[in-house]
Amino acid sequence: MSTAPTITRVTDDSPATVEQYAKILSDAFGPGHVAQAMHGGNPEVVLARMRVRVYEGVKDLEVWSATAAGETEPGAVLIVAAPGIVWGETPNAENEYNEKSKVLLADKPKAAAASKRIGEGFHELEERAWGPETTKPFYYITYLATTPAAEGKGLGSALVAHITTRAKAEGEYAVLLTQNLENVEWYAKRGFRDVDQISFPVNDVPLTFWALSTEGV
Repeated sequence: MSTAPTITRVTDDSPATVEQYAKILSDAFGPGHVAQAMHGGNPEVVLARMRVRVYEGVKDLEVWSATAAGETEPGAVLIVAAPGIVWGETPNAENEYNEKSKVLLADKPKAAAASKRIGEGFHELEERAWGPETTKPFYYITYLATTPAAEGKGLGSALVAHITTRAKAEGEYAVLLTQNLENVEWYAKRGFRDVDQISFPVNDVPLTFWALSTEGV
């Protein structure tokens, strides 16, 4: 019996599926520095924002899940933009889930300002790391998360390998941004190198982001 996880592309955009994967992402990213800087890690806001990203991912990008051998529920999820696609600027980046997110942020001006500043930081780092063009010949991993119950089962590694192997076979490469130094070390073991980084405070919370790439590795 195979012990390898099952990797599946998620194509269902039903509310139940969006909620399932948004919950995995929000549980993973909610405690992070970015969420804390933006809105104090408000779980309702984090979940609302992740619904937006999962829906865009299913419709315009690619959402992949990993399920451990012998289990039925996915334990990890990855969202990636294929070459030539700019995440956040796709036809469904503004979708039915945006309104809920906007309502939750309406009375949080600091959160809106923080989101704008972080977006500017992302753009600056992306240009420094990969050039000013809006589209590049790479796979851009935008989110990767594992449930607490699935940690240590290799699901995240399997998802990353699925993308990097595909990129290499096509003569391309994979990139991502991360906010965590431990992630830099984790991705280094999976073929990524540290290209550049940027640091700036948001609402008095110091943030650092790293740009990683498999190009030239």
